[in-house]
Amino acid sequence: MAITKQAHSSPVLTSDAPIVPDTTIFSSWDEWSPRDYLADYYRVVEPDEIATIRFLVETAKRFPRPGPILVFGTGPTLHHVFPLAPAASELHLTDYLPRNLDQIRAWVGRRQPCHDWRPFVRYTLQCEGVDEPTETVLGRREALVRDRITTLVTADAGHPDPLGPEHRASYPVVVSCYCADSATADKRVWRDYMTNIVSLLRPGGLFVTATLRRALRYKVGSRYFPSANIDEHDLREFLDHALGEDVMVDVRIVSEHEALGYTGIVLG
Repeated sequence: MAITKQAHSSPVLTSDAPIVPDTTIFSSWDEWSPRDYLADYYRVVEPDEIATIRFLVETAKRFPRPGPILVFGTGPTLHHVFPLAPAASELHLTDYLPRNLDQIRAWVGRRQPCHDWRPFVRYTLQCEGVDEPTETVLGRREALVRDRITTLVTADAGHPDPLGPEHRASYPVVVSCYCADSATADKRVWRDYMTNIVSLLRPGGLFVTATLRRALRYKVGSRYFPSANIDEHDLREFLDHALGEDVMVDVRIVSEHEALGYTGIVLG
């Protein structure tokens, strides 16, 4: 669900859920390959994204309009942007790695080689009620996204002001899916990253997120990268604290993804 940020504070978190030991040797971000990631996860709409995109389509119906939307931690992807575009006056996309953003720039500029996002555009439109989107309709949504993307910028969730102090508490909507949990194996660091991301949300704004569920790692090509072993209890506790209200989160089982390192997702 979309979560509203309150202007008051909440009690500090006091405990961590147990972390399951793992002996995987993780690759460094210098070894990250955007093309491997796109090839492994985004050739077709997989079960985790079937759930996530439908969730974003439904959530976007409650966004304030018009207004800028910040998508924090896009990676090299756009599949979570297509559901947001109709509700956005501008789309501001960020990622830690410049080469991830280069993949998005290639798509925006129609420069080859760029990833084919049409299966995700088609599924987004189907979730919105268009049973059989034509090529013309698909092209219109792609054109809308290209028009609404006005900012592509690097950002570091490890910094207290990931976009600089001038952007603190400035966005009416912040969306960050599979970002903080997929950047560290340490649950405390995950909380720090999430806190810094949420700092970009203005009071009364809406925060939307998703995480891998109880994942210790995920595979890209032949390499493994860390995941913070987050579950629905961790996410609910964080959101209750950070946003100052009781929240509901939704668990979806996606056992088809076990070979990639996870069998569930949490939507919040």
